[in-house]
Amino acid sequence: MATPLVRRVDAPPAALATGRFADAGYAWACECLTQKAISLTPEQWARAVFEGSGLPLRAFMLFGWKVGLGLKMGSLKKTSHVLGWPIVDSDRGSVTLEASSRIVDTQNVIVMGDAGITWITRVRFTNIVGRALWVFAAPIHQYLICRALKRVARSAAES
Repeated sequence: MATPLVRRVDAPPAALATGRFADAGYAWACECLTQKAISLTPEQWARAVFEGSGLPLRAFMLFGWKVGLGLKMGSLKKTSHVLGWPIVDSDRGSVTLEASSRIVDTQNVIVMGDAGITWITRVRFTNIVGRALWVFAAPIHQYLICRALKRVARSAAES
């Protein structure tokens, strides 16, 4: 079985030019190329990445989101949320999760493509504190998303 390829890519320009995230101070995207991508919907990918992580990692992520960035997270049990992230838009081809705080507005968009999925993260800084904190959070975010995408892709390939 081939190892799924997860790589950083440029955030799609069309995705950057809309809504309140048009002026995002941070945009990052990675792509997971796997033939089994279509076996999951974009929402299932989001759930597998965030909710499918082990308990210690989920607790770490929630702590970082709530305490580190001050994000106002929703219910962990509602189906309209993914590990507390409200689903603000969803269709067959993508799902959008958004959360905000006094220092940042954040968005994760998971987009289904022909060869896999693309995870796009945008952060809009509302003050300098958010920008300063994101300097430390960004590398952790990038590492965890890429690692989780690989895990989910391997799991999908085995099923």
